[in-house]
Amino acid sequence: ALFAVGFGSINEITKLAAIAAGRHLITVATAASMNGYPSAISALTIDGVKTTEACQPPVAVIADPQILAGAPARMTGAGFGDLLSKNASTADWNLCRVLHGEYYCAFAASVAEAAVNRCIARAEAIGRHRPEGLAALAEALLRSGISMVLAGSSAPASGGEHLISHLWDMTAHWRGRTPALHGEQTGVTTLVSLQLYEKLLALDGNDIRRLADRTPPAEDPAAFEGRIRRLFRDIAGAILPFARQKHLDRPQLIERRKRIVERWEEIRRAVAAVVIPARTSRAHLKAAGAVYRAADLGVSREEVEFAYRHARFIRSRYTVLDLAAELGVLEEWQDEVLSVL
Repeated sequence: ALFAVGFGSINEITKLAAIAAGRHLITVATAASMNGYPSAISALTIDGVKTTEACQPPVAVIADPQILAGAPARMTGAGFGDLLSKNASTADWNLCRVLHGEYYCAFAASVAEAAVNRCIARAEAIGRHRPEGLAALAEALLRSGISMVLAGSSAPASGGEHLISHLWDMTAHWRGRTPALHGEQTGVTTLVSLQLYEKLLALDGNDIRRLADRTPPAEDPAAFEGRIRRLFRDIAGAILPFARQKHLDRPQLIERRKRIVERWEEIRRAVAAVVIPARTSRAHLKAAGAVYRAADLGVSREEVEFAYRHARFIRSRYTVLDLAAELGVLEEWQDEVLSVL
């Protein structure tokens, strides 16, 4: 077997090495910093774009609370931030189920949700770096990773909040910035998704119809592709295959809005069941000693706004960012949504 002893990139690279070598993988976690230890995907950056590669999950994951307690507190905070993002990603998964009829596994979603709730209840013990808190966090992160194996995709654990974080990674070189830890970023970007959901959930059927009745913008494919190339510069070529799947001409957008109106009440019920207030999540991050402000990540306001407006184009997955954009409120609500950061 191959052994991955460490966290983050060590784990992701060794997963693919095990496939290439035809060997089993055993993972030894040295920090409760992420939920990817037991997952069946490897998150990599290829041609400047954050991607996921399918792989076999490890046959065993060893996570000793005493070892985890010896990891830097920053990594523990990142693990809590990564875990907290599951409320936003599960909301996106429900959105896709109702609006597009996509596959949804209630059991996998419940596993992820239970993991989050367990850690929220122990946020202070995690923030104090106590072994019992670290044990709860590690178990919850493993359960979150297993939920992705059960679902056969990263949907239970990755939504619009991850797209914003990924775009921060992909564009950090534009400013000569070193990306922060993955979980640190997703903890912060989760607040954006939750705040956006809160504003959308406050709309009733009449509000949605008024938004849907506004004249939609028109942009032909050539103009859209030119805009994507200008926006994403040196990484545009790798992003375009995903971005093209998000482009809707005026008739397509009118049809999409019609479907949103027809299914709005069902969307609201499904999403409201899992969304928690952004400011409540911010308090949980603070209690656990996790980062809760973009400025503390070294991410500028300009980078925050750019990713908020354009991160939806880097993957084909439909999220709350797409819903708000198709209703014409993504940029309109930008200042209020980002005020949570």
